[in-house]
Amino acid sequence: MSRQTLDYARSPKRSPLTRSMVLSGVVVALLVMLIIWEPTVYSWQLQVDQMSGSRRTRCTWLGIASSAWQIQTSGFEKELNKRGIALKPQWVFVSEAETKIFGNTIRGCSPGLPWMHLIPDLDLPSLKNEEIQQIQAASAAGNDVLVESLLKKVMDRELGDPASQPAMAQ
Repeated sequence: MSRQTLDYARSPKRSPLTRSMVLSGVVVALLVMLIIWEPTVYSWQLQVDQMSGSRRTRCTWLGIASSAWQIQTSGFEKELNKRGIALKPQWVFVSEAETKIFGNTIRGCSPGLPWMHLIPDLDLPSLKNEEIQQIQAASAAGNDVLVESLLKKVMDRELGDPASQPAMAQ
């Protein structure tokens, strides 16, 4: 009987087929993770100031490089600034759109504020200070119904709704 010594230091040889299978498995696993995760390439966000109706947008690339917020000041806020009334912005999310790596676009939106559509981008020179104070107080209290009715009353008067015009003396 002959004795055979074992050399534990020598590693077994792997076949090239095994190496290619491992490499293929890693590549497939990475692709599956990429498909499931599908990173965002570009996103766009819109927020609205619930006090003034001003809007701000921002773009983000690859989730890391964001542009500065671009603000569109509403006519309502311009009028308040002319009168020396400064509002602290209360930004509310309105919508977002994301473009994924494979071209899919995902959109998200909120219903927004119920009275947002009542603040058109026009100057309101005849806005009374007491109306501004009422709108500010109602918005700060979270009373959207009152804010909507106050803004609607102002807009109707500004846009010429006969029901909101004072009666003419005859």
